[in-house]
Amino acid sequence: MAHPVVDTGRGALTTRLLSAAVLVPPVLAAVYVGPPYFDMLIAGGVLVMAWEWSRLFGAGTDKLSRPDGRVLWLAGGFLYIGVPALALIWLRADEDFGRDTVFWLLALVWATDCGAYVFGRWIGGPRLAPALSPNKTWAGLIGGVACAGATGSATAMVLGQGGVLTLGAFSAVLGVVEQAGDLLESWIKRRCGVKDTGTLIPGHGGLLDRVDGLLAVALTVALISLAGDGSILRWL
Repeated sequence: MAHPVVDTGRGALTTRLLSAAVLVPPVLAAVYVGPPYFDMLIAGGVLVMAWEWSRLFGAGTDKLSRPDGRVLWLAGGFLYIGVPALALIWLRADEDFGRDTVFWLLALVWATDCGAYVFGRWIGGPRLAPALSPNKTWAGLIGGVACAGATGSATAMVLGQGGVLTLGAFSAVLGVVEQAGDLLESWIKRRCGVKDTGTLIPGHGGLLDRVDGLLAVALTVALISLAGDGSILRWL
């Protein structure tokens, strides 16, 4: 997600934690119950993200080369937001593994972000992509990927289906995908000359700032699942 290694003090960290404490329970409840509540959650999120996307390019018109280019970016938001949202709904719709799959993805994304924040803050070191997100470090990336891998292994153990090393390794790869999704949005925001996509979530910015990595991970997992035998958890 956006700038996970910024050290903005205890006050900002407390604000982030309080925001998470308010937002996470209803999200987990919707995932657990499934449709239609999960679908309604995703639909509401899409509306918010679409508004943030249109605001992003409306506010940054002077940063873009031509009006026609701005129209293409606005249209591209349907793919950037809509396709991963549909992927999440499709993944959750699996009667056998849908709930566990979405819980695993959420845990993986949160673990990656937390790992990147902690390792990047404690270790510091060389910057990962200073032109895109100057506060991200290689240490943060490695820490985030390690936490993603550990989350995958823990998920396999909790489910009791075997494949601990397999899901751990695959989750580590998804940790890289999650960070790539974060950097992609950072590049988009840089192009538009803004720091955050919005101010909806105190301490985090907009909803797009919060779920950019999840969008990338959900799309990747859905594509792999389509190419294989359904949910990846079924393969274990």
